[in-house]
Amino acid sequence: EQVKESVVDAVGGTPLILLKGISKATGCRILGKAEWMNPAGSIKDRAASNMVMTALKDGILKPGAPVVEATSGNTGIGVAMTCGSLGIKCIFCINSNKSPEKIELLKTLGAEVILCKPGVPLDSPEHYHNVARATAERLGGLYVNQYYNENNWQVHVRLTGPEIWRDTQGKIDVFLTAPGTGGTIGGTSNYLKSQNPAVEIVMVDPGSAIWYDELPPSEITDHRLRIREKTPEEKNDLKLQNKNKSTCLEGVGSDAFFLGLRVAKVDRVLPVLDDKLAVLMAHYMVRNEGIMIGGSAALNAAACYIACHRFG
Repeated sequence: EQVKESVVDAVGGTPLILLKGISKATGCRILGKAEWMNPAGSIKDRAASNMVMTALKDGILKPGAPVVEATSGNTGIGVAMTCGSLGIKCIFCINSNKSPEKIELLKTLGAEVILCKPGVPLDSPEHYHNVARATAERLGGLYVNQYYNENNWQVHVRLTGPEIWRDTQGKIDVFLTAPGTGGTIGGTSNYLKSQNPAVEIVMVDPGSAIWYDELPPSEITDHRLRIREKTPEEKNDLKLQNKNKSTCLEGVGSDAFFLGLRVAKVDRVLPVLDDKLAVLMAHYMVRNEGIMIGGSAALNAAACYIACHRFG
């Protein structure tokens, strides 16, 4: 008998699924990790539950205190699931331009939602990160701070990376993902590189594509890409060239050098500048693979197709 003590214990252990269509089209064996099978429906369940449970275990989250976080949706949903299982109040600060479905789902899960003004500078008191921090301080609650929380990326060292290594029997050439906070790529890349330094880690950069390779792969000797943020001039040139000023895909496209990105062992940056490719891939996946995925997962699938044709 395998009975989970709570919904939190059901997080992780998701299967790898062979994506037959794009595998056949590229001649590569492409596997997708079915993170939608986590209890709250995304890979963010891993980091969300780990950050809250660790804070509770370490005494950082005090009895009766609320959990507060700035979120674009999925992390908040995972935190709300975790808090619901523990009977803890949660409050989320989210930009008002995020999908109404996610906002309503957070409310349905029992969370209080504070809508914030989008597009304000990071140092503005109105920025949703700063609103969340101030709210937590005012209420004496836990500010999760997923962007700079070590328990965000470390859960992927402990769980996600080992699951991938086990299920592929160590036969993995490339790990590819688009970062948001950088937690997934940070933790997973560290684990996979510890098992085999030759595993190539590809970071997908959508929309505005703010990252550049500091050094070409041929000059990298320690399997660690030196990445830097593009200068304002470089970003502007890219916008003019591609007429694509931002991405419509939620939860991906890091706009700062967050902690997960700082620890990530990245070999290559792959810009995917046209969101339309992800939208088309999402439709393709549901019609040809029977898999319904969101924008970020569709971006990863599209990037796999591009990477296979571009890099071999």
